[in-house]
Amino acid sequence: MGLVSSSPEEIPAFVGPFFVAATVGCQFVGAYLVSALFAFAETDTEDPDPVPAGLTASDSSAQSTTPSFKTGTPEIHHPAESTSHNRSASPVGASDHRLSSAALDQYSYDWQYSNTEFADIGGYYEIKSELDSKVIEPIRSAGADDDRFSRFGIEPARGIMFYGPPGTGKTMFARALAGELSAPFLELSPGDVTSRWINASSEQIKALFDEADSIGRCVIFLDEAEHLFGARDVSDLSSHVEDRKVTSEFLAQLSREGREAIVVSATNRPGDIDPAILRPGRLATHFEIDLPDEETRHAILEIHLAGVPSSLSGEELAALGAQTRGLTGAELEELVLEARRNAATRDAETITREDFPSGDRLAEQSESSQSQTPSLPNFGDQSRGYQ
Repeated sequence: MGLVSSSPEEIPAFVGPFFVAATVGCQFVGAYLVSALFAFAETDTEDPDPVPAGLTASDSSAQSTTPSFKTGTPEIHHPAESTSHNRSASPVGASDHRLSSAALDQYSYDWQYSNTEFADIGGYYEIKSELDSKVIEPIRSAGADDDRFSRFGIEPARGIMFYGPPGTGKTMFARALAGELSAPFLELSPGDVTSRWINASSEQIKALFDEADSIGRCVIFLDEAEHLFGARDVSDLSSHVEDRKVTSEFLAQLSREGREAIVVSATNRPGDIDPAILRPGRLATHFEIDLPDEETRHAILEIHLAGVPSSLSGEELAALGAQTRGLTGAELEELVLEARRNAATRDAETITREDFPSGDRLAEQSESSQSQTPSLPNFGDQSRGYQ
């Protein structure tokens, strides 16, 4: 008889138990091999680096391979490609989470939190009140489930233009607005968002708003707005084609639906602004930060004298406020600083009236410092720029 038989009756008795044991063993070995294969696949794949809070995975990848704007290189950084395809921002008040400073450091632009508040600005009470009612209160109400603004379809102003003479506090108002909102703040000059490379400026502006979308509610301050939003009259030979591209790109970004970033700009040359940038939906809320009146000058002097040993009487301080007509907030700050130097030089215990210029000297300085700023152009004026 051969080793293999076609007849079941001819299989020896000992083969049955051996066959069962072999079958069970094969199943065990197969299960072990499958589990080992899966374990090898998991250990063979490296986990990606952790992504900082507030950034997407594409943010982290892009930042590890692309030069940052903070380095001053002309190369373009796209922090989050996904945000350019999904522009829908969260509802007003929904982004009440506060990104850590470490998370903000992961972005290309230098986002920071402002420590300035309205209480740090002397006077200008009407402007503070308007900013509160048009920007701050609608945002705070939405965050507190208060529908008094939303039920009437009132959205916070997200495009603001400050204009007025130099030194009147336009930058400080932008910082204070961000401080009141506890929102990330970014302060930019024209050189921060423009480039000498063709088309690079437009790309940098897109990247800026991509970062703003990724952060959520924030405040972008654009100083010297006349250099960014100049009139795009194609007949003007002094208007460079790249400058017109910059203005056009800002127009496109400011007009986007769902933009959560609050864009604040400032200029002391409002007549040079393209009227199209001032249309509703863009930089439509305008504030003239003019030379301080007597009440505001008094308040500014009080703020800069706070915490400094002073024996100035209320009448003397009021007289200084009246005698400094025409001085800006910056000039009043310098006036107090000079008085402190004088007091320190004479080793005085406190600042007195003699540490300030005489009344006649202040009158001369007042007359030479007064300046007038033209008004903003009417955005309905189609003789300048494009609509």
